[in-house]
Amino acid sequence: MMERHGIKAILILISVILLLSPLTEAQTQPPSRVELLRKKRLEKAHRLHPYRPGRLERLFMFIEEGHIQAILSRGFAGFYPVFGGIRTGAGTAGGILFRPRLPRRYLHVSLRAAFSIRSYQGYQGVIGFTPRRWSVLGFIRYRQMPKEDFFGIGGNSRAELRSTYRLNDFQVGGAAGVFLGQSVSAMVQLSFLRNDPGPGKERSVPQVGDVFPETEAPGLTEAVGFLISRLQLRFDFRNIRKNRLTPRAFALQDDPLAARTLNPDRGVLLELQLSRYDDVDTDRYSFHRLNVELQEYFSFYRAHQVLAFRQFVSITDRNGHGEIPIYLMQTLGGGNSLRAYRDFRFRDNHVLLLNGEYRWRAWTGLQMALFFDAGKAVSRRSGLNFARMITSYGIGARIRT
Repeated sequence: MMERHGIKAILILISVILLLSPLTEAQTQPPSRVELLRKKRLEKAHRLHPYRPGRLERLFMFIEEGHIQAILSRGFAGFYPVFGGIRTGAGTAGGILFRPRLPRRYLHVSLRAAFSIRSYQGYQGVIGFTPRRWSVLGFIRYRQMPKEDFFGIGGNSRAELRSTYRLNDFQVGGAAGVFLGQSVSAMVQLSFLRNDPGPGKERSVPQVGDVFPETEAPGLTEAVGFLISRLQLRFDFRNIRKNRLTPRAFALQDDPLAARTLNPDRGVLLELQLSRYDDVDTDRYSFHRLNVELQEYFSFYRAHQVLAFRQFVSITDRNGHGEIPIYLMQTLGGGNSLRAYRDFRFRDNHVLLLNGEYRWRAWTGLQMALFFDAGKAVSRRSGLNFARMITSYGIGARIRT
């Protein structure tokens, strides 16, 4: 009996071992491919974190969001840093602006001084009333511009004939503007302008008088005073409202192209400007001028891509006699007109300019642009056509602010 019970116990033990052995093998088998992939996904999910832009991208985002402007606009006790603003061709410039806080927000008082790396200087003062719908102001300005460039008159000017002259000017006057909503404005200006030309200070460049006779560079042998009257109508339906022209900017505007950018993404701009310059000293240089500018913007792909176009024409009438000083002629060249040429490269009585741009967003705050420019400067109005235009094209980058 004992043997039977022993044999029976052995059989039961063997059966238990056989039953448990498949489970043990299943537990020791390697995980399947599906299980491995699932495990990796779970581990990756635990390691996920929000996207962190790099240093350069953070810099562009900082600029695009307007933080730099916000920092600079705080000022200290009414003093603010300023950059540029003297004149095209002055080079990198900076200075200080004093604008005290006044009890009434629509009162404006400011004093400004700026200096450039090319020894240019500019000083101006403005006082006025600037409510939301209208503005009236008075201004005074003095500038020293010792290294002005001149390449000759007309579209056939040559780069190797670059010469230099000095121009100091003083201007005092007033301006007023009326705003009809956000998009339509009318402005007028009355002022006195005194121009005092002389020898240039650019040592490596010859004087204008050594390269051109007086008949080919009028206005550089004497100081001349002008009474200026100007009327402007502006219809601005672009999406960037900070481009709205104020009476202060209008009053102190030299070149209508210098203050222009193609930054907006959509909309249309039409501007008509009529100016009269009366020579109060010799009556030799009196003239009037009509400027017409049209801009169009078309955006697509959520405004990440933009087509921008501009057409500009300037027509000057000498009243059948007299001459126009070279420093008051409309010019072409530089970053706001014919971008492949130097500032002031072309100038004459009449100017035609066409610009086209295709822009796309390359990065946060950074746009790339393919551009094409065409223009001409001619002495006769009949020359304002599309024949034999000067062209430039290229690719560039622009930081959006």
